[in-house]
Amino acid sequence: MRPTRLLWAAVPAMLIAFLTANAQTLSLEQRTFILSKTYAAIPLHFAHWRGASFKPEHLDSVYREFLTRGLKTEDRKEFALLMREFVALLHNGHSWYHDNKVFGSTLPMGFSLAVIDGQWIVTRSVIDGVEIGDCVLRINERPVDNHYRELSKYFAASDTRAAQGSMIFTLAAVLPNSYTLDIEKKAGAIRSLTVDRTSLRNTPQAQKTESRWLEPDKVAYVKIPSFNKPAFENDALEQLKQYNNAAAIIVDVRGNTGGSTPSRLTAALMNRPYRWWTEGTPLTIGLFRYYSEARPTIELNEYFRNAQLTWQSYENKPTANGFPGVVIILVDRNTGSAAEDFVVPFKDNGRALIIGESTNGSTGQPFMYSFGDGISLGIGTKRAYMPDGSEFEGIGIKPNIEILVTRDDLYRGKDRVMERALAEAAKAR
Repeated sequence: MRPTRLLWAAVPAMLIAFLTANAQTLSLEQRTFILSKTYAAIPLHFAHWRGASFKPEHLDSVYREFLTRGLKTEDRKEFALLMREFVALLHNGHSWYHDNKVFGSTLPMGFSLAVIDGQWIVTRSVIDGVEIGDCVLRINERPVDNHYRELSKYFAASDTRAAQGSMIFTLAAVLPNSYTLDIEKKAGAIRSLTVDRTSLRNTPQAQKTESRWLEPDKVAYVKIPSFNKPAFENDALEQLKQYNNAAAIIVDVRGNTGGSTPSRLTAALMNRPYRWWTEGTPLTIGLFRYYSEARPTIELNEYFRNAQLTWQSYENKPTANGFPGVVIILVDRNTGSAAEDFVVPFKDNGRALIIGESTNGSTGQPFMYSFGDGISLGIGTKRAYMPDGSEFEGIGIKPNIEILVTRDDLYRGKDRVMERALAEAAKAR
């Protein structure tokens, strides 16, 4: 046999060996442990039953359904989607299942979407021919609404708006490497194109806190894109020093999905007493569980079944060197978690004028568990309220001045939120 024939004869064996070595599967033991750990964590830690799609007493039947399915699902990607479906039934933005080998390695979609005036509008794009403001009609020849309905079972979101915002990430995990896109342009023309995802690059821009004078010595602007690293808050605190004599500071936390609560930044901007959120967590006491299950006619049964430990926020005194001028905070639908923590005390005591859209409506501390190999679980174990006890979970914090982004704003690159903020800052001169 010639050498070339020997080489070609070896190719199938090499391919089989490669595929076997890279097979993305989970063992029966792994799947069983992940499912059972999730089942055990929910009644111990979950604090958001009010919004869940099933009641606590139905957890056993829900678990048995997913256990039956999970024991048959060896494929790692399919199992990850199954677990996301399980956790999504909690309807809580701070509860999640993540497998980095499945979701962390997906090819980019090339654009982001938001529902604006009932349409799926592009808010970010790196695809030639797709502009911010374009309306996406179909993906792979299917209406976007159809994709949303089909994938909504995987969205662990606190409300519909948050679920819509998370669709693109799940879509990225299930679409093929190449897909078609039908879009409506500004003038109404329909354009169809094919997107090769392998040609796109995940090149996230390095985020950092930025600031500048909008009007020298009078109006300052600070943009904080995230709180997921201490550097964001540290840089904001350092930069604020040069604006201490400003008449007004505009703090922009639009798109800031959170991280760790920026308590030092809050204190630096306060000139009056302020309160943090009121919070609650499940009170899982064995005797209470017994009463609720074994003695269903007992008078206080419902209290035992859903007992929570809740504590009120206390009043914090402002520091002597807190910023004395006007504070304006810009928010949007993506302002969430620790960024909402930041907004809460300013909304409560009226220290800041808040402008933009209602915030994301999900904050709190999840119970977290790592299964190793890039797999992790989070169960929302703290429920937060405004300091006066009013709800904002699944609702969002409503701004003092609500300005909704329109499709025309995106096409024109017009920032009406900033324009209004500048108009309000001018009153402080």
